[in-house]
Amino acid sequence: MTEGQSPIPWDGRGEGGATLPDGPYTLTLASHDPSGNTTSAQTRITIDSTAPSASLISPSIITPSQSVGFQVADGESGLASFSVSLDGQVIGEYGGFGNSLPPNGQVGFSARTGWTLGMHRWEISAADNVGNRGTTSGTFTVVARVPVQSSSSGVKRCVVPHLVGQTLKASKRMLSAAHCRIGRVSYRLAGRRHKGRVI
Repeated sequence: MTEGQSPIPWDGRGEGGATLPDGPYTLTLASHDPSGNTTSAQTRITIDSTAPSASLISPSIITPSQSVGFQVADGESGLASFSVSLDGQVIGEYGGFGNSLPPNGQVGFSARTGWTLGMHRWEISAADNVGNRGTTSGTFTVVARVPVQSSSSGVKRCVVPHLVGQTLKASKRMLSAAHCRIGRVSYRLAGRRHKGRVI
């Protein structure tokens, strides 16, 4: 090896030829000259052979006025870019030549005039900083009103997406079946009684 900078090829395998799992590693380089002098140096490297992950973080059943949210992440080299498609049409591009990457890889979308009823298919294509690419897809369904569910105790339960003037942190509240109808309801928040409109 000549003096100066020289590339050192490595196949990402450990002793015995075993493939190493993704994650951070320490690379140590030791050198010796003809006079017997030695020196060494270390640096941190990361093995990343996995494409970014993507998931739907909003409920899979929503009403026309609600938003849908997604999260895209890469735990090793980091997220470089991604695009979001809905029903075959790109609705958002981030990183690369598109918009800047959102904080925590989270994005949300809503329909200006409300989502059409029925099932919608989403697809996210993402790349990390070492070139791994992957595509994740799924569906969500839009309904006129959120369906009533029965809990294990037999009490009717419905999902309350939003109350005018108040936003609930929890997405589910224990309410009677009658309260699940679109319209005004009364509810308790922080020990006080309020009124609002379910939308």
